[in-house]
Amino acid sequence: MKKDISYQPLIAKWEDFLIETNHNSLEHFAVWLLKDRNAERQVQEINVNIDNYIKKNSDENNLGYKSGEASYLLTRLYKFMKFYTKPVFKEVGITNSDEFALLAHLDIKQTCTKKDIIIDNIIEVTTGIDMINRLVKQGFIEEKVNLADKREKIISITTSGRSLLFNVYQKFSTIQDVLVDLSIQERDVLLQLIKSLETFHTENYIKIVKKN
Repeated sequence: MKKDISYQPLIAKWEDFLIETNHNSLEHFAVWLLKDRNAERQVQEINVNIDNYIKKNSDENNLGYKSGEASYLLTRLYKFMKFYTKPVFKEVGITNSDEFALLAHLDIKQTCTKKDIIIDNIIEVTTGIDMINRLVKQGFIEEKVNLADKREKIISITTSGRSLLFNVYQKFSTIQDVLVDLSIQERDVLLQLIKSLETFHTENYIKIVKKN
């Protein structure tokens, strides 16, 4: 079926051409149309660039908000983990997840100084010393004088400490998985993202601690 074609836009352009120029040939009209089309294209490109600039800056302005929201959600997940694990720690006789982390750390490292284990687990010095002393009294950690530097002591996990860890690991299998709603692929992606952030902040934290 033949489409209805309107020549009015072309006639309007022809009239604009006659008004703007002193020419009346079709060749000059064609060149004028091309120039006009290029001008429109440039305006469109400028508008696209402006839109992209606005979008980019809008995203950058939202980074602070998104970072805050992510921190809030991560904090809530941490609190859920504390809620789920608290009964386990109470049952086996340790106070919190930090004491568990100290024991797990020693189980892997075998031995280390008090200062190193406190820094590695991002614990306040006084709080960390109190935890270590409490675990020593409970028989889960033992300490010896560091022969290389007698001003400090070397600590290690005891057989009782390892038994406690094994007990905790068994009980962990019965508590709610905080990632329960994620598929294997989603867990892999989340793990890679968290590892990347953890690596960055660990390096940054160590630099700050060494300066102080």
